[in-house]
Amino acid sequence: MMAYRNIGHDWQLTQEEMQFNEEQIELLQKYYDANGLLIECLMSDCFVANEVRDKIEYELFLPIAEIEKRKE
Repeated sequence: MMAYRNIGHDWQLTQEEMQFNEEQIELLQKYYDANGLLIECLMSDCFVANEVRDKIEYELFLPIAEIEKRKE
C-alpha cells in the first residue's frame, strides 16, 4: 500500500497542511461514493465475467497513472 497509496509513511504534516478545501472534499466524497457503489454491485448477484471482476478488483485503488501505464 505504501507504493500505490502512500499509506504507512510518517508524514509529519501540520494541522494547516491536513485541511481540504470544499472542492477537494466534494471530489473525495464522489470518489468514495463511486467506489462504494462499484463494490456493492460486485457483491450483488449480478453477472460480471470473472476476468472483468478480477480486473476491477485489482485496479480499484491503483493510481490513474499506473492504470494508464498498464493500458499501453
